[in-house]
Amino acid sequence: MHSSFRSSARFVSMVLISLAVWVLGFPPQGVAAEDPVEMKVVAHISSEVGSEKRLFLAAHFSIAPGWHIYAKNPGESGLPTTIRWELPAGFSLPSLHWPVPVRFSNEGQPKTFGYEGEVVLVAEVGIPTDFAQGNPIPITARASWLGCSPRSCVRDSNETSFVLKVGEVPERMREPASFFSGWIARDPVDAGSHPAIHSIEAIPGVGVTVFWSEQVSEVDFLPDEPAPRRSGGGGGKSVEVRSRKNDGGNMATEVVLVSSDGGAVSPVNGSLLFRRADGSRSGIRLIIPHETRD
Repeated sequence: MHSSFRSSARFVSMVLISLAVWVLGFPPQGVAAEDPVEMKVVAHISSEVGSEKRLFLAAHFSIAPGWHIYAKNPGESGLPTTIRWELPAGFSLPSLHWPVPVRFSNEGQPKTFGYEGEVVLVAEVGIPTDFAQGNPIPITARASWLGCSPRSCVRDSNETSFVLKVGEVPERMREPASFFSGWIARDPVDAGSHPAIHSIEAIPGVGVTVFWSEQVSEVDFLPDEPAPRRSGGGGGKSVEVRSRKNDGGNMATEVVLVSSDGGAVSPVNGSLLFRRADGSRSGIRLIIPHETRD
C-alpha cells in the first residue's frame, strides 16, 4: 500500500474513531502523529522426535509509553482487541491466551481493562499427525485494536500472510518455546492452584465467596465476553464484587450475579482479577454462579 493512501486511510479512521470513542464515554482530544502501537507475528514449531508437533503463533504488541490497548473484554468502555487466524484444513482452530490485564480507572471515568508496554497473545495450534515434514503451512493473521492515551485514541489493524514449514520458521519471526510458555504463564489460573486463594464457597444459585490467604486489593471480575451495549433500558445481568472482612479478620470477596429485571440468568465465565501484596497483578478463572458442592 502506498504511504499516501495509508495516511489518508488512517486520517479517515481516526476521524471515525474519534466519533466512536466519544459515544463510548471518553472524548478524544487529538490524534497521534505516529503509530502508538506496533504489532508483529512470531512463531515456533515444536518438532521433537517422539512428541506431538505443536505450532505456536502469537501477536506481539509493542505499545508506546502512555498508551494502552484493550483486553478481549474492554470493560465499561473502549473496544476489544481481536486476532483472527486463518489456517489450512485439518489444523485445529486456536483459542488465544490472554494474560491478566491491567485495570485503567481514573476518578470519574469508566473502568476499563487492557495492556500497556508490551503484550503477547499466544495461540496454540494442533498440527495434523499425518502432516509431512517440509509441507508448507499458509497462515494469515488479521488483528485489530484501539490504542488510547489520556488525550487521544487511534484504531488500527494489521493483516499478515506468510508460509511456515515444520522445522522451518523464518528468523525474523522466530522465537524460542520459552518465549511462548512465559507469556502463557501470565494467564489467569485455576482457583485451586493459586497461592492467594484459601478456599472458595458457593452461594447457591447466586455466585461464590472467595476467601483469601493473603492481603489483596483492586479486586474485579471481568467476564470473558463484553456485555451488550444497550441504548435504552431493559433486562440484563451484571456481576457485582463485594469485599468484606470475615470472622477471622481476613478478607473475603463475594462475587454475585444480579439480574436487572428479576429473571433467571445463565452462568457467566470470566476471571477474578486482583493485585497481590507484592504489587503484581494476578487472576483466577471463575464461573458465576458456582455450582454447590457436596
